[in-house]
Amino acid sequence: MRTNGPAIAFPRQMDDAKRLGLAIRVFAGAVSLGIAGDLLLRNSAFGVGFSIFALLVAAVSALLYRSRVLEISRGVRFLTIPTLGFCTLFFWRDAPELKLLNGVSVVLLVGLIAHRARNGSVRTGSVMDYPFRLIESWAGFVAGAVQVGKLEGRWGELTKGRSSKTIAAILRGLLLAVPLLIIFGGLFISADAGFEKMVTHLFQFSPEEAGVNFFVTVTCAWLAGGFLYQLFLGVDRPPSITGDPKPAPFGIVEIGTALALLNLLFAAFIATQFRHLFGGSEVIRNTANLGFGTYARRGFFELSAVALLVLPVLLGSHAMMRREGPKSERTYNVLASVLVALVFLVIHSAFLRMRIYVEAYGVSQLRIYVVASIAWIGAVFVWFATTVLRGRTDRFAFGALALLLATVFGLNVVNPDGLVARINTSRPNGAVDVSYLGSLSNDAVPELIKAKSKLPPDAQAKLMEFLGLQETENSGRDPRSFTLSSMFANAALTANHIPKVAPKPAEDEHY
Repeated sequence: MRTNGPAIAFPRQMDDAKRLGLAIRVFAGAVSLGIAGDLLLRNSAFGVGFSIFALLVAAVSALLYRSRVLEISRGVRFLTIPTLGFCTLFFWRDAPELKLLNGVSVVLLVGLIAHRARNGSVRTGSVMDYPFRLIESWAGFVAGAVQVGKLEGRWGELTKGRSSKTIAAILRGLLLAVPLLIIFGGLFISADAGFEKMVTHLFQFSPEEAGVNFFVTVTCAWLAGGFLYQLFLGVDRPPSITGDPKPAPFGIVEIGTALALLNLLFAAFIATQFRHLFGGSEVIRNTANLGFGTYARRGFFELSAVALLVLPVLLGSHAMMRREGPKSERTYNVLASVLVALVFLVIHSAFLRMRIYVEAYGVSQLRIYVVASIAWIGAVFVWFATTVLRGRTDRFAFGALALLLATVFGLNVVNPDGLVARINTSRPNGAVDVSYLGSLSNDAVPELIKAKSKLPPDAQAKLMEFLGLQETENSGRDPRSFTLSSMFANAALTANHIPKVAPKPAEDEHY
């Protein structure tokens, strides 16, 4: 089987001194990243602070890799590029939904890096291998962090020989520095009020804040330490699945019967939708007792669910079918291909309903994300036909993951909040829900300002209030949550002289 470069070397090939030295460096890196995570992420929305933290993790990993104690496969090294790319997207977009999707992408990529650093090629793997191995990788971070904290049970060796002398020298240096820091620090505090305020704030103790600091620091150090341990030291575990695989429970007769009946059901549905699918909106408009809203609203999400559910059905039936010869394989491929073709007609129907609904009622964030998910599932079906139906099952999972990452990146480029603002303010003779537009993130602010003059006076006044609230919120924003979208929004608000609006105080509830 082809691999993406040399496999990682096993730690058991290291001598004890090198392994202990690497464990100490991993421990120091984890502690440093824990402190950095507390400073960059605590009590702050993810923005540039998260991107900087990700770069620090990459820098620590690069320093550990430069030790040349072990080698990592070329494919895993390549994965660091999209991983850092998705981390930097937190510095770009401001929408919480995009940040969630970008975070999920980072979680998947980090788990894949940790898993494939142990097992070679990143492009091959069974459908079941990817989800379970990714979960196993993240679970391994927890166990790995315990080994990092214990230095693999070798703390006692640090009290012997050269290591103990070095630690003792560091402690003596700290004792010498304490009185000097107190003297010169006191002089600086007396000389400058700003420095005095900073030091007072730094050493002000609050049990609640100290608890938050401790939790964030330990969490970041734990995850970072577990990742570094699994990447550089935790590659010595045997595979969790051993033995011969169990025989598939079903033959082509059972699987073929189920797929054939599914094809008949899908074909019957398509037959009832044929005029609507290819007749366009005029056919729907002229159909008795069938309004635009009813047609679009009633079926889009249901058809989307149908398209999403067919894929696990096909993958599961393929995995559970016994290989009884070329004839059974051809039969399965034909039935599966017909079902895929029918699913594309269902997807076409879902997109048609969404287009009609948007023309009548406008677009929302949810509709954009659902359409993107349907576009992804359509691409996955093409990839399924290219790989699974041609005997390349081991390449399907990575391709599906790559398509998912491409879809998420495409959503960042498209900017759903900006697209919602642009479409909803450009609809002719359509009512504009200014309250909904005002709830969008900074990603939508430039588009809203451009469209302000198109709105009726009462809608303009309401939009100005929302924009003023947004400017007030941005002015008090934590620098660690800074994004390029917030910068562009502030520039647009300032250039158009949008006045700040103070948020209304919450009204007391009386019972």
